[in-house]
Amino acid sequence: MSDAGRPRRRSGKKSSGLTQRAPRNQGDEAKGPHAGIVAPVVKTNVWLYEDEASALNIRALNEGRSSSSVAREAVRHFLGIKKRTP
Repeated sequence: MSDAGRPRRRSGKKSSGLTQRAPRNQGDEAKGPHAGIVAPVVKTNVWLYEDEASALNIRALNEGRSSSSVAREAVRHFLGIKKRTP
């Protein structure tokens, strides 16, 4: 059965109003599933308020980085953990 005539349900997510970001790197390194990550990491979910998520995305966009990278840096700074060296 085709869904062509059925209305689509909205997810309820609010858009941050930001445009889609370009990949950090256009080379071979950007093609893997974990591009840019050089050390083992643990995936976690963090629930942010809308203003926090928006500020995180804006900072990442302005710095040309992923929001995960900015969040990791903020957590390390807050907890007093030294910066990782690649």
